[in-house]
Amino acid sequence: MGFPVLFVSGLGGFASFWQDQVAAFSKRFEVITFDHRGFGESDPSRIGYTVERMAVDVVGLMDALGIKRGHVVGHSTGGAIAQTMAIEYPNRLASVVLSATWTKTDAYFRRLFALRKEVLQRLGASVYVQASTLFLYPSCVKLRPRISRRLRRSRSSRLGLTPCSRSIAKVNCRVSNPPP
Repeated sequence: MGFPVLFVSGLGGFASFWQDQVAAFSKRFEVITFDHRGFGESDPSRIGYTVERMAVDVVGLMDALGIKRGHVVGHSTGGAIAQTMAIEYPNRLASVVLSATWTKTDAYFRRLFALRKEVLQRLGASVYVQASTLFLYPSCVKLRPRISRRLRRSRSSRLGLTPCSRSIAKVNCRVSNPPP
């Protein structure tokens, strides 16, 4: 096996998001995908979700798998997790690849997540999952309809998005005192 590459999903945290990348990367790398705590095939959880807590979970997974260092690819919230890991655990990362993520929230971002939370609370998980294809991945829906279908078919009753979405609005991955 090659050097480890951990793929960290966005909000919703399903390992299946990376299905297309696994086939390509597994030819040269040890590929690790996982469902975030409380999502998909993972055990339900009642922890207080924060991006920092989720970064600790990824480091814990690395420890459990005996991975001292690895490449980390993070999409959306997974990118915020990867940035947190880069700040808090830089010796664990060989590199970081960020996709469609942010370093801190702004007014637009907070309004968008407030709307997403309201859709989830008022209309339920099934409608939320359908709407997510519009909120997050408009180009994917058009260019890669299989991803859109996968999101719509996901086990929406297992989504623990409300507690997780609260913590996302507080993300700030900027380093206040960067090293010289």
